[in-house]
Amino acid sequence: MKRKIITVISLILSFTSLFVLLSPSAVALKYSGSDSYRSGPYYEKLCAVERTGDLRTDIVNIARSQVGYFEGSNSSQLSGTVNGTKNYTEYGRWYGMQDMWCAIFVSWCAYAANVSESVVPKHAYTPSGLSWFQNKGQAYSRADVAAGKYTPEPGDIVYFKSSRNNNPTNHVGILVDYSNRTITTVEGNSSLVGIDTNGGAVAEKQHSIDDTYIVYICRPSYEVGPSCPDIMVQIDEYGISGGGVKVRGWCFDKRDNNISLQIHVYIGGPIGDPNAEKHTETVANASRPDVNNVHKCGNNHGYDAVIQTELYKKQPVYVYAYNPETEDTAFISTFTADIPVTKLKKGDINIDCFVDNKDVVELFRYVTKIFDSEADPSYDFNEDGKVNNKDVTMLFRYINSN
Repeated sequence: MKRKIITVISLILSFTSLFVLLSPSAVALKYSGSDSYRSGPYYEKLCAVERTGDLRTDIVNIARSQVGYFEGSNSSQLSGTVNGTKNYTEYGRWYGMQDMWCAIFVSWCAYAANVSESVVPKHAYTPSGLSWFQNKGQAYSRADVAAGKYTPEPGDIVYFKSSRNNNPTNHVGILVDYSNRTITTVEGNSSLVGIDTNGGAVAEKQHSIDDTYIVYICRPSYEVGPSCPDIMVQIDEYGISGGGVKVRGWCFDKRDNNISLQIHVYIGGPIGDPNAEKHTETVANASRPDVNNVHKCGNNHGYDAVIQTELYKKQPVYVYAYNPETEDTAFISTFTADIPVTKLKKGDINIDCFVDNKDVVELFRYVTKIFDSEADPSYDFNEDGKVNNKDVTMLFRYINSN
């Protein structure tokens, strides 16, 4: 018996998990600029960016495609080739405001990369952007980064503070590299060197993490996946109801509001996570005249569903809108749901929603400490009325045959 137990444990320790890495498909650019912008080289450079679907990669590459762009002096000078002085840019035209534009540039890059505003906020005022990340717990101080408490990644958002005013920040850029305690950024409305909050160009620059004019580095939650900017979304209510995950809100596609979008709910991880449960049965076609009153999109774009799941305990939930005709996806929201345990998966000894070799180890530890008369029947994997090493062996074989 001892030899059998040792054999089982050896098999457990030698078990190797295989992971299949899937490369995201290329995503088409969906941005049409002004006539002036399209006449210049920066629109051509934008179109040449290969969109990967990896949002960190895409926002970095889009930002870098605009390096060298200059602001113009009027609304006809948006090509990026005129060195003007009046804060006129293609990015401001898109935003709807021609003014100091470092935060506008960050927002535009996020939009062009299909990053949802619930991941990188659309903002023109740097203090409001920083406050947004701080409220989500996604802002790390320069001192914390310098001390190694957080390692920046490409696609992070960097907020700076010069002596120009008393605001907590007055400049922002997109981090494109971090190595040897040096951050490399692409910044709008900047100059080629130093910290400049009104330099008039898009520039790629380097800063030491010890430079105190860096105030915060913010980590957006890019893992939620791509988000089509043409799809309008809202979540009004979420949580647990009737033992399942409840979601209620509305969504529609601005390009064709006659289409009823699907609601895709992922429980256990975001889109693309192989361990996440995917639920696609909900359609946003419920009556929502209140949404039509505001957006003039038609009455039937609401959704209200309770999703039943085999998962339990605290699980991340990600909600998306999906257009089945264009195959575009838009991120709606993410939250954590504390799902009640109604029925455990057979063999889930450690109650983590997965049946794997961790359960074998847990069961082995359990059977070495109890007598059959004291055993919890939920541990009786082979259902013979006893809990012993036979259950350990049977569970191990079950896991490795599936």
